[in-house]
Amino acid sequence: MVDFNDEATLLRSAQAAMDILFTCFGAYLWEICISFDFDLLYFRGQKRFTLAAGVYFLTRYSLLLGFLLGIYMNNIWDNSNPDCQTINAVFMVCAYSTSAFASGLLILRVRALSERNFWVTLVLLAMYAADWGLMIWQVTRTDGVFVPFMRACTTMRVQGFQVNTTMAFVFDVVCLIFMLFYTLRAPYTADAGMWKLMFDQGLAYMICIALVYTAAVIMSFLNLNLPITQCVNIIGLYVLVVCATRLHRRLITYHDSHASRGSGTTAALSMSAPKFTVGRSRGDQHAVSSGIIGVEVNVEVDNDDESDAFPLKKMRFSGAPSMSRVTAKRGSMV
Repeated sequence: MVDFNDEATLLRSAQAAMDILFTCFGAYLWEICISFDFDLLYFRGQKRFTLAAGVYFLTRYSLLLGFLLGIYMNNIWDNSNPDCQTINAVFMVCAYSTSAFASGLLILRVRALSERNFWVTLVLLAMYAADWGLMIWQVTRTDGVFVPFMRACTTMRVQGFQVNTTMAFVFDVVCLIFMLFYTLRAPYTADAGMWKLMFDQGLAYMICIALVYTAAVIMSFLNLNLPITQCVNIIGLYVLVVCATRLHRRLITYHDSHASRGSGTTAALSMSAPKFTVGRSRGDQHAVSSGIIGVEVNVEVDNDDESDAFPLKKMRFSGAPSMSRVTAKRGSMV
């Protein structure tokens, strides 16, 4: 039977964790590069900086700092007793803060979908506060020590990480349930394709997060050794941040592109109704014609002013073709 805590296995596990860390770091650098034009809109002052934008940037760049610290912690070639306690504390704060900020983006999205429902907001904020409390408790209960044969600062005396990971998983599942409920009950989703709907409203992102955190919970309770557990946690944090920030960018971009288009479409379709020539009906002095005299198309993109243009709903077409009976005299124009 494999002893996951012997020196050779720990070394191989740590190397695997490093490989995953570098892979996720490279993928995240690419993610930042391909979406940096969105960040420039705020840096140049082209978009208003609000609460949601602040949470977005904290999520995005705290993970980048966490990756850099994680790489440094696992590549210490100076054996002169580095201050691993401080390095580990800063790393843990970055990692857990990143998770909390990403969860904050999810709260804003669910709150917008629920149209600021009081009870939904209360449940999510209570879970969010509990999650923060568990993270702070765990950071204060861990130590960082230097392991010479691994040439790395390693987190020791880890307590409560199973509870913390489980709490994050439960929070994500609750957000997913609320999003699914409020998305599928909306009347404008009747004609939408299921997969497109799931992608547009962010459900696909939430499903990815929930699946990854399921694996993280399983590995945390198996508790084979710390590097193996960290392998899954690194992937989980990467997926959480990428999905949460992409969801935010997609909603902001959607609102910006469709708000102006919606007003233009409504104006274009609000012209006078067409006129029809009505002929004489046999045996009748009057002709009765039933036809379409107007089509009302309202393009609505709701905006949550408190959370920086988070649309409460996607573009919605309302107002069926207006049908009315038009009575006209022989040879007249309607």
